[in-house]
Amino acid sequence: MAQLLYPRDATRKHLSATRRHMRLCRQFTGTQFLIDQIQLPYNTLKDKQAATAKKEEQQQDRYDDLLIADNQLDDVVRTTFRRCEEHDRANPADATLRRIFPEGKFGHIVNMNKQEEPEMVERLAMRVEDLGAEHALNYLATDLRAQVTASRKAIKAYQDIITQAKTCEAEEEIAQATLRRQYENNYLDARKQLGKKLAERLFPKLTTSVRTETSFNEGDNIVIGNV
Repeated sequence: MAQLLYPRDATRKHLSATRRHMRLCRQFTGTQFLIDQIQLPYNTLKDKQAATAKKEEQQQDRYDDLLIADNQLDDVVRTTFRRCEEHDRANPADATLRRIFPEGKFGHIVNMNKQEEPEMVERLAMRVEDLGAEHALNYLATDLRAQVTASRKAIKAYQDIITQAKTCEAEEEIAQATLRRQYENNYLDARKQLGKKLAERLFPKLTTSVRTETSFNEGDNIVIGNV
């Protein structure tokens, strides 16, 4: 009996088996109907596979963007801390550093979860604004908020592409199932209309292959949801 396809088989195996099946059909007369039946499911799975691969690339790109935005957010925090130190050296009575950084340090901010850091930095911006519009360091609030916005935008873009990639994966699995059913139906139709002997010759010998799962959890604990 011909070897059929199973849910555990990777897309590559589905496509390879089907391509070989269609090629074998072309070597015999009276088999075009089998090619016609399976061509569309085959093409659909190829398209879904390509879409998944594209989304995986985009997900990697959005993750790189997220890291850049996070690094820039860290940089503006460090800059704010240094400017406060410099200001306090020139104006000891102001105690600006303690007012903006109550803990007297910034490491816990730049090392925190990437999704939570923007909220913490926004609090820094609010403290800077509380210094007053005429304060020499007031401009730092604008810099902080700009990077908070950029970081949140990068996080949202990364979350969105993860969702889109998972949707593509699900659509690819549906296309797999459709092709798998038609592959089996082709075998049954071939046996019924062409006889068992010829039917067996129209389906390739397959090797064992297990689907490789793709992880979307790169680096940090970025969850899907509102930021």
